Amino acid sequence: MAKDLLECLAPLYNPFSNAPNDSMTLTHHCLEKNQRAVIHHSDEIILNPTVTTHSLSDCFRIFTPPMLKDPMPLHRPLLIAPPPTQLTIYTDGSCLQNGTDNARSRGGVWVTDDHPLNRAIRVPGHAQSNQVGKLAAVVVALKSTPRNADLTLIVTDYQYVINCLTNSLPQWEDSGWPRVPNAPWIKAAAYAMRCRSALT
Repeated sequence: MAKDLLECLAPLYNPFSNAPNDSMTLTHHCLEKNQRAVIHHSDEIILNPTVTTHSLSDCFRIFTPPMLKDPMPLHRPLLIAPPPTQLTIYTDGSCLQNGTDNARSRGGVWVTDDHPLNRAIRVPGHAQSNQVGKLAAVVVALKSTPRNADLTLIVTDYQYVINCLTNSLPQWEDSGWPRVPNAPWIKAAAYAMRCRSALT
């Protein structure tokens, strides 16, 4: 196939065809001048367009300023990452008027008093329930913590979220999430967990 493609190339692009006579070849006088310039390191060399090469690396030139006599070597500063912190985060969620059209889900993320990761959240969207509030809190906790920090995530007083992200998750993923309630929130929590590089 490669041979057939090469045979279809126009002579201008075919590496095996003879170069057309385009009157760009250097004259005998210019060639001699180039040879003298090489020997005596004097004049500039006139570009010879007929020179060919079989090495691709010969086709590239990098032009840089003249080097100093004793250039200082360049060193990339070695960034030593501090050891990852260990965090214990408590999450919980609730829903006012759960099960009604006016339901409003909320969630909370707590580490210690006055910690910057502490959050109180109001869950957006139409799906509002106790379960959604707890899942949303887990998603926020996972996304707001450094990915390289060992994380102990404690979902207070609720086994539902733990079961969703451990026992039931592989089965739901294998079966394509058929009729799984709160699937978008469960998927978001699972994705956030898998993005982490440290123990969770």
